[in-house]
Amino acid sequence: MKSGKQLIFNILWPLVCTYLVIISHLQYPVSSTQSFFGGEYYIGFYALYCLITYFLCRDWTDLPSLSRWSFLIGFFVLLFGHPLFENDHFRYLWEGKVIWSGQNPYRFAPHSEVLQAIVFEQRNRIGFDYLTTIYPPLTLLWFGLGSFLKFKYSLIFFMILNMVLMVKLFEIVRFRARALHIILLMPLFIKEYVQAIHIDLLSFLFFIHSILYFQNRVRNIYLSFSTKYLGVIALFYYFLKELKQIKLKKILTILLLFSTVPLSMYFATNGFKYIEGASAFSRTWVWSPGFYSLLVNAFDISGEVSRLICFLIFLCISILLALKLFKKQKSFEVEDGLKFYFYLFSSMMFFSPVYNGWYIIWYVIPALLLRRNDGVLYGALSVLCYTYYWNSEYLLISHFLIHLPYLWIFKNGVADYLAEEQLAPPKTQN
Repeated sequence: MKSGKQLIFNILWPLVCTYLVIISHLQYPVSSTQSFFGGEYYIGFYALYCLITYFLCRDWTDLPSLSRWSFLIGFFVLLFGHPLFENDHFRYLWEGKVIWSGQNPYRFAPHSEVLQAIVFEQRNRIGFDYLTTIYPPLTLLWFGLGSFLKFKYSLIFFMILNMVLMVKLFEIVRFRARALHIILLMPLFIKEYVQAIHIDLLSFLFFIHSILYFQNRVRNIYLSFSTKYLGVIALFYYFLKELKQIKLKKILTILLLFSTVPLSMYFATNGFKYIEGASAFSRTWVWSPGFYSLLVNAFDISGEVSRLICFLIFLCISILLALKLFKKQKSFEVEDGLKFYFYLFSSMMFFSPVYNGWYIIWYVIPALLLRRNDGVLYGALSVLCYTYYWNSEYLLISHFLIHLPYLWIFKNGVADYLAEEQLAPPKTQN
């Protein structure tokens, strides 16, 4: 039986890698002016994969080991593909080259005449080349590591690095998560974080280390924040966990350390004067939204007002979650921290106007560690974000289906809260 499970798992890995490479070539735009297409081949494959693996692996109590040859064959094949339905990697590698050339990507957009001397073979494929960077400093330095290589070799270089990071993440979740959950999400992680080299993998790896492990906690939070702004949220857990021992001087030192990121961007952009990229993203960008789509399309509320409503609701949920965690401050465990971030980040995705497939790592890893079916389902349905490259007539129904599992998450969150309130000791009166 064990050998049968191992055989299945060792077939699935190279099979998924091979298919992603094949469709990445079939659906790759032949020119910079052509749009992506063929989303149905990715969505259909993943739906079939989930159906087959559910019936094959639903009763597995542990995850079989992946043989070295199976892993190497799958990964070797993956190196010959393109990032599927992506153009972010062009900007990643371009901005890394810019900053390592001594220029300022916070001030100069890719189309700027100041940067014309920088050689980059795929410059014409950079999306929104009139906008400056939106990424934190460490992200730019990270992608600058490949600046001395030609584009294709630089992409392979970061695929290799991200695969190493993926193995590190796998070591964290393997013995805590259900085998079926890991197998179901495997194609999404390969596509988003190895093939497309998204920076969220690196940032979240620092983030989850700061939650699970005591050593170097502040350093890991800072590194997470310096690669993706979401990482700063881990400071709340740290301060709450260390509230009794931490002194005011240390708090001020930590806050001063973290202020270096916004301060560096302030000076790099001459007082945030040239920060068009982040400004445009926050004001106008919309992709596979949840509640925002309902407000705009069902109630005909303007995009600006809908953004404000979504933000206020999410803010209320965040405050309630923080108060709930604070009430357990004297006795809470790591599991309580994972629950907090699971509910926080899944709520963020539901109320955000922008929900990309690679955002799932922020809530789906806590879901894996907590063995939560609702979070894994929410992550699995993120594949429908690529309906845009299938048929635009299905976009609204895809928005509904993508975010439908959040209602299950919300229901379970309310049930958790009520159950904990009932178990709480009664308050006494003096």
